[in-house]
Amino acid sequence: MKSLKDQGILSEANELDIRNSSIKFVVNLITELKKRLPENYKILKLVKLLSVENTLKPKNHNLLPLLEIFNDSAGNNPFKDLAKFAIEMLSLPWSNADVERVFSQLNVVKTKLRNRLITDTVNAVLHVRYGLKLNNKCWYNYEVPKSVVHKIGTNSTYESTNTEDWLTIFN
Repeated sequence: MKSLKDQGILSEANELDIRNSSIKFVVNLITELKKRLPENYKILKLVKLLSVENTLKPKNHNLLPLLEIFNDSAGNNPFKDLAKFAIEMLSLPWSNADVERVFSQLNVVKTKLRNRLITDTVNAVLHVRYGLKLNNKCWYNYEVPKSVVHKIGTNSTYESTNTEDWLTIFN
């Protein structure tokens, strides 16, 4: 508009009419959109969380406000079973590589010569192997804590089967 005004094609009165018409158009557009939009505009506002741009961002927004809208008049969520099923499916491993790795270690521990090992002993050996690997240690460079050395040969060594006790040995 400035170039038209500079060239003398557009007068001040015409510019004012165009601006007023534009303002009226935008105001009418907004009021008509408000009439046509549903009452639950919040849902439309929250649906943008599911857009491609937002889902590909490294930091995703919380979907909980969107999910809370889908309650019926009694406050029950009709999609609760579906959500529970989806969470259970997500908890399944993508592959069984971890299980295969454990069985491979089990085959290393329980050989033909050591086939009479009871389950607790095999479990203990696997705990020791993984604990050493977790701390980047090996049997020759690991220093056994004195509290564990004092328990060797006593009944207190065999009393606990708690996993947390194993973790304290390696810390």
